[in-house]
Parts: sequence; C-alpha cells; structure tokens
Amino acid sequence: LVAPLWVDGGEVVEFVRRYGEEAAGWRERFEERRLMIGEGVAQARKALGAANLGVDFSAVSDSEALACLDRLVRSAGTLNPPLGLAPFTHGRTIRIGSEYSLGEDGTITLRHDFEASEWEMP
Repeated sequence: LVAPLWVDGGEVVEFVRRYGEEAAGWRERFEERRLMIGEGVAQARKALGAANLGVDFSAVSDSEALACLDRLVRSAGTLNPPLGLAPFTHGRTIRIGSEYSLGEDGTITLRHDFEASEWEMP
C-alpha cells in the first residue's frame, strides 16, 4: 500500500481495516480466474497443436478469454479442412485479442468472440 507522506497513519490503518478484507477477496477471485484461464490455455494449446497460446488481457476480459478458450477446444477438430483448425495452428503462436491479425513473426491473433461458423468452408 502506497500513501502520500501527508496522509495520517491512522487514516491508512482505517482504510486497510475498512477495505482490506474486500481487497483480499478480489485478489482471491482474480487468482482463481487466472488459474482457470491457465488451464484453458493449456487445453487449447494442446488441442490446436500450437507452440504457444496467450491472452491479450489489455483487450480481453477474463470471462471473454474463458469463453474463447472453450470454443477453441471444442472447434479444434471440427472445422474444415477435415483435420479441423489444427493444421493452421500447429507449431504457431496464437494470441486471443480483439481483432484478427497475422504478425510478421507468424503470430496469429484471433478475436475473442470468434464463431466456428466464420471459418467453415462452403
């Protein structure tokens, strides 16, 4: 906790007493969500055969990331071509973000709200 020098120590103690438990609860929920996201990233990375998979948390909320990871796992083997999405992602770095893009280094950025139907061949 950082406070300006002119703040009375009693005010700091009162602030911690008033909001400390609430802040601890927020931190605990944050850590639980990030653990769930970490597990989802591992599952999606394995399902897609990706070298690396990450989330751009500056563009995507935790709930959006979790929903996207779930869709990626469910979609990995069901999209055209017959082997699914994995042939396009094998060995690549994938990032979940707010816009589709392909980086100069080959990193694929997927929209967090992608729908599998967007990628199906007619």
